[in-house]
Amino acid sequence: MPFLWQTCLGTHECNKTIIGQTMTFTCPQNVSNPMLQLSNFTSDQLENITVFIAQGLPNPANASQFLQGPFTSIPPNICMMPNLITVIFANNQINNVDPTGYLSECFSSLVTLDLSYNQITMFPSYLIYNTPTLKNLYFQHNNLTEVPANAFSDISTLEIINFAYNQLTAVELWTLDVKTNADFSYNQITSITNKYLYSSITTRSMTGKVSLTGNGPTINFTDVVYEMYNQCDEVIQWYFEDNDNPPEPYFTKKLGFLDFGTTVIDCSCAQLYFLKQATPVLSGSNIYPVLNTMCSNSSQNNTYTRLFNSSCANSLFDRISTAPFTQTYPRFCRINESGETALTVKTNMSAPSFNASAYPHYATVDMNPGTCFFTFTNLTTVNIQCTIDTSNNASRIPAALLSNTSMSSVTRVTFMPAASSLPTYLCSLPSRQIDLSYQAFTALSDATFPCLDYFTKVSLSHNMLTSVSISNGNFKNLTSLDLSSNMLTMIPYSVLTPTPTSLNYLDLRNNSITYLDFFIYTRKNITINLDNNPINVTNILNPQNSTLVNQTSSTATIMLPESVTDSTVIIDDSTVIAYGLCNDFQTLSSILTSLDAATNIQLNCNCSSINLKQLYQAQGMSITDSYPCANEADTASFRNLTVATCPSSASFSNGLCSNTTSTNTTTTTTTTTTTAATGGNGTTTNTTTTAATGGNGTTTNTTTTAATGGNGTTTTTATTAATGGNGTTTTTATTAATGGNGTTTTTATTAAAGGNGTTTTTATTAATGGNGTTTTTTSASVSNTSSTNVSGSAQGGSGLQSSDQNSSDSNRTGLIVGLVVGIVGFLILLAALIAAVLLYRYCRGGGGGTEKRRVSRTAVKGSTKGDGQAPGVTPSDRFHSRNSRGVKLAPISSTSSQFPTGPVGTVVPSSTNLTAPVHNPIVRGPVRGIPLRPLASTSSIGSPTTTTLGNPAPLHLTSSSPMSPSPFTQPHAPRPILPHMLNTGGSGFA
Repeated sequence: MPFLWQTCLGTHECNKTIIGQTMTFTCPQNVSNPMLQLSNFTSDQLENITVFIAQGLPNPANASQFLQGPFTSIPPNICMMPNLITVIFANNQINNVDPTGYLSECFSSLVTLDLSYNQITMFPSYLIYNTPTLKNLYFQHNNLTEVPANAFSDISTLEIINFAYNQLTAVELWTLDVKTNADFSYNQITSITNKYLYSSITTRSMTGKVSLTGNGPTINFTDVVYEMYNQCDEVIQWYFEDNDNPPEPYFTKKLGFLDFGTTVIDCSCAQLYFLKQATPVLSGSNIYPVLNTMCSNSSQNNTYTRLFNSSCANSLFDRISTAPFTQTYPRFCRINESGETALTVKTNMSAPSFNASAYPHYATVDMNPGTCFFTFTNLTTVNIQCTIDTSNNASRIPAALLSNTSMSSVTRVTFMPAASSLPTYLCSLPSRQIDLSYQAFTALSDATFPCLDYFTKVSLSHNMLTSVSISNGNFKNLTSLDLSSNMLTMIPYSVLTPTPTSLNYLDLRNNSITYLDFFIYTRKNITINLDNNPINVTNILNPQNSTLVNQTSSTATIMLPESVTDSTVIIDDSTVIAYGLCNDFQTLSSILTSLDAATNIQLNCNCSSINLKQLYQAQGMSITDSYPCANEADTASFRNLTVATCPSSASFSNGLCSNTTSTNTTTTTTTTTTTAATGGNGTTTNTTTTAATGGNGTTTNTTTTAATGGNGTTTTTATTAATGGNGTTTTTATTAATGGNGTTTTTATTAAAGGNGTTTTTATTAATGGNGTTTTTTSASVSNTSSTNVSGSAQGGSGLQSSDQNSSDSNRTGLIVGLVVGIVGFLILLAALIAAVLLYRYCRGGGGGTEKRRVSRTAVKGSTKGDGQAPGVTPSDRFHSRNSRGVKLAPISSTSSQFPTGPVGTVVPSSTNLTAPVHNPIVRGPVRGIPLRPLASTSSIGSPTTTTLGNPAPLHLTSSSPMSPSPFTQPHAPRPILPHMLNTGGSGFA
């Protein structure tokens, strides 16, 4: 089971446990992170920890032992636990305890430090000196060669120190000031020295010992230690002065706690002064291990003689120590005044210094709430690790740190563990530049990056971004955004809208974008780098489904992958429709020009590109001059293609084009018709006004024609309306003309169907009045794009019509249809005029000079006075209905004169044609008119009071041509019912 646990944990980080106030990290050897993973704890939890243990995994061969741990130094973020009392990093791989000297700032309460079983070669003097509360120090089983005396600010506070199993070659007697035990066993110690001039040996005795066993082969212990540690007075008082009550030899007693163990010394009279004092003071007590010190064989010529049994110790005669005093260093005093060696000047030991490099350095910061540990690795880079209770929104970096030079130039920020969002406390980073590469961002949004526009440069390269959604892309400060080496499959549109903004560089290299979007070619003042994306140039998409109209001032620089450069991009109508550019030639041309600079644009030269061809032709250009056909063999046939020959091609009214209106390309439909008619005894003037309103194919034409002529007043009104879309234009024109001394009614209807842009319908009506002759011409046209000006003029009954119209080859069929309709209409109108003249002569055929009665007009409904018209009155309501009534005519008393010859011939009424029913070939439906009262007698018909048709002689009927007295109703051709026609002047019938 322990081995299985070790195997599973080996693939993870350290296992962390908290029991009471003890936190334990159990770590596999392959953990390379130099920091403790403390981000899943709260700051309160860390403050409560007093014991920290970092160790290796349990040994599968012996569950009570542990394998070596991974740490090579004490992680500086251990300072996030400010109340540590015991720190144990035993059995790791530490070779340098505190490389930066930072730990001294957080070990202010440390009592026990266990660094045993490591690979330490240099004693951490700076750390130990700045840990004044330290009492227990364990450095056994390391590679130390020296333990400096100045590493301890107060050695007397030490209780246990253990330096066994190191590489020490000398021992110093400051160790005698340790309270309990000082273990220097199993080193390579051969001498006792005072390298750091320690001269303040205390009078307090140890409760333990200084273990020196396992060293040697011998240790040079002699009387020089008295001069070396400035204890000459003790020897002089005990050995050279005749003093019955000398002071207690406390230094000699402290030497009694030296436990040489298995290590022997060269016994001789070089220990004389020590033996003469120690024998009476130490003998009889078993607390002094020095009493068991053994002499080397060579020094006593016997086997293992104890020091205190040596010959010099038992001498009854006073002697002088043979210790080499003159070779002593330091020599603070002289036991023998005759010595010639100069004394060493006593000085205070200097505190250890630390030559720390500028980087890395650290800062443990109270973020209120939470705690963060900042690691400054160089001038521009910081790593941040925070407790779990640090708030992304509420926590703040203290002003003291923000204003520190360490933070002033920081641009690169890393997190441990890697961050997936930016905490708001970094929204005040002094440099206003941030590099968050190699983190764990999966989305760039307002939630994950709350202050994007605070920074001028942002890098999120080498993350795991799959989406970008920023609510406001109207940047004021951001100039560079690096999103390279992520997992984006779409262009980040939210940071590119609107345009322009302060953003002038967007790095999208090494993503997974597979398509091209014309949208990026409409941006301004920006470089977009798409290098090393798997873009397929045949995949042109508009994921936003947005139109690109009026984007003609793009200044974007697009950097495409090498695989795309010089590759072929094929376009057709669907490309234009996809972006709503059907009516925006300028934007389309600008985009294609930019794309063509990096690729090779070619055209699908078939019906799928017919609208593109038309769009370029409208600009006086040929698209194949700019972009060759994808299949060169199609070039000639494509030039002959028309819209008419491609009936199933995509329409520019589809997709986004159905809702777009161009502002830089305008198609105008203009129709101008001028008609002037002059004839008879009067003047007839026709005025036509046409208004056309375009847009995306809507055209409205309104034509009004007024004609006045003949011996009376004739008014003609014509209205023409044309409505176009992107395909169908219908124009209806109705023209009625009445003039001369008779009645003429003309109805013409014209319909025009337009193409994709401009539809022009031209209607020309010429009316010639005078002596009963009227000529009307109507023409209809069907076109896609045309402009027609027509001027018609008729004078004196000549019936002349002038029309000038240009059409494309595709519209010839429409022109032929129009001509046929015009000719048929003309023939119908001509027949109607002839019938009207015959009917007129028939009606005027009475005699006897009897005066004809005037037919009174019926009042108009809703009229307030003679010619008034009530608002909202429809034409059908303008007349009161009434019963038919006859007209009593006076008897014929004289012979009528002959009708003058006119332009259409002379017709003499007879009894036959007066009684026969008259049929007007142009009348459709029931015949309507003003019924006449029956004749009372033929003698009642009087001479007309006025001349008609320009004849000055009165009309008389001959007696040989009797008229039937039976009444008849004169038929009338249908005519527009308009108010101004009710009171027309003249003596004839209206």
